[in-house]
Amino acid sequence: MTIEIKQRLLPDGQPNKPSCPMQPRYITIHNTDNTAPGATAESHARYILNGSGDREVSWHYTVDDKEIYQHLRDNEQGWHAGDKDGPGNTTSIGIEVCMYEGINEPQAWQRAAELVAVLLCRHGLAIGKVVPHKHWSGKRCPSRILPRWSEFIKLIEKELGKQAKPKSPAKATNILGKASATVEQAKAWARSHKAPAEFIKLADLYWELAPERGVDPAVAYVQFGHETGYLYRDCKSAAGIDASFCNPCGLKITAGGGDTQASAHKRFDDWRAGIKAHLDHLALYAGAAGYPRAGTPDPRHFAHLHGTAKTVEALGGKWAPSAEYGCRLADELAKLRSMQAPKQPDKPAMDYDGHWAEASIQRVMDAGIMGGRNAGFAPNEQITRAEMAVVVDRMLKQLGK
Repeated sequence: MTIEIKQRLLPDGQPNKPSCPMQPRYITIHNTDNTAPGATAESHARYILNGSGDREVSWHYTVDDKEIYQHLRDNEQGWHAGDKDGPGNTTSIGIEVCMYEGINEPQAWQRAAELVAVLLCRHGLAIGKVVPHKHWSGKRCPSRILPRWSEFIKLIEKELGKQAKPKSPAKATNILGKASATVEQAKAWARSHKAPAEFIKLADLYWELAPERGVDPAVAYVQFGHETGYLYRDCKSAAGIDASFCNPCGLKITAGGGDTQASAHKRFDDWRAGIKAHLDHLALYAGAAGYPRAGTPDPRHFAHLHGTAKTVEALGGKWAPSAEYGCRLADELAKLRSMQAPKQPDKPAMDYDGHWAEASIQRVMDAGIMGGRNAGFAPNEQITRAEMAVVVDRMLKQLGK
């Protein structure tokens, strides 16, 4: 199942955000207790981004009858359970279900059930890990859902039955490893997507820089194409980002920010720095040895990310909110690997091939000290005194004399 989740992520450093890592073990359900007309999921997203009324309050998702907004990543703590540093805040994903006047409440519950089912599958949690806010603090919340809690759980169970079975580990695609395709195949794949020349040329940098970090450059290059729309082939991103950012994968600044905020995204000095940051971020997710690494240009090189997604498929729901994100990358990677690289023309046979002086002949020809004769070099022919003078003159010029 695929559901649309609109991200309006709360930046790090905000007073209403704990800015602490979390391993989700529960999902906590709330009602907003806001019946005012217009108290939609989108309005609550604005409320959190504007500081939650100067209160230490934040949660992960808000759901209404039309939309779902995400405010915190699943692996970040919020302040929503009312138990301070207890397990409600430190181990559970908080979901607020809207209840404003005029809402289609059954539809809102249905959307919430769909979201919960996705999260349970994403994090490998059982249905028993779905709890009401009341479980943590005793507060009568979710006030609308509590009287019909068993019905809500049944909705979730029904949605769980629709979830696609995860790919078997045998089909998992490793992020780390040697190049699984050649740079020529990558460029052919890029041309098949009508990518601009700059995108095609940048494949060389991926194949140059990836081996040091242990990342398969084909994986990173496919993600580059996906994240930038093949280097903004058709338009800028939703945040107004373009190639001038030299940001190949949507990396944000250390403080973070919303997906549609250009200022929340890192602007690198050049493509070499941007691609290094991309590869380091992927290596961190994949759990590469030696990571986190010092001196990386990656602005969000957080230790808690280490080893959270060791395969391409596992990037879904972690690097990006969509559970299908990693599978889409893996499908595109398979296309790249199957590309037929343009055949290089055969090097014409030369009359000095295999000659005892072949290396020296090639070197003096490359340096422009001696030229060839006809279609070769005529390695066994004698030269005249005049020809020798020309050779020596060229050598003297190279020596600056």
